[in-house]
Amino acid sequence: MLSLSANELLDVWDRGQGRPQTERVLLLLEAVCREADRGEIARWSIGRCDGLLLTLRERLFGIPIQSVMACPLCGERLELDFTTTDIRAAAPEAPLLSVSLDGYEAAIRLPDTSDLWAAGAAGDVAAIARRLLRSCVVRAEYEAEVVKCEDLPDTVVAE
Repeated sequence: MLSLSANELLDVWDRGQGRPQTERVLLLLEAVCREADRGEIARWSIGRCDGLLLTLRERLFGIPIQSVMACPLCGERLELDFTTTDIRAAAPEAPLLSVSLDGYEAAIRLPDTSDLWAAGAAGDVAAIARRLLRSCVVRAEYEAEVVKCEDLPDTVVAE
């Protein structure tokens, strides 16, 4: 992973203006991970992308993060100081998650950037959730019979 010069960072900034957040993420990662193309990067897990973005942030601006904002309810000024180490998470051990409930078995992969990009175009929150579910359910069965992910009961989906 490369770092970015000031000019390269400004170029990515300019190209990302007015584009969706997922596309801006892809632009940044393309600029620093030149060995991978956009399609490959879009299939990386969200955790991998976030980890690389956090590393880029450390290289450009350092480990400390200082945040200031106004409370949306009362207008009180809020300050928060932490480090990138405080928020960095370890990658999950298994690429697939499994759910077993009430005779249902489902294997689910973690969403990637392309899933988020496609789901974001779905409209409301419920449609986005359905799109993500369809994208990420690798296998679903009820009592050893294959079922469509759309046929999973709400209790299994919630789990």
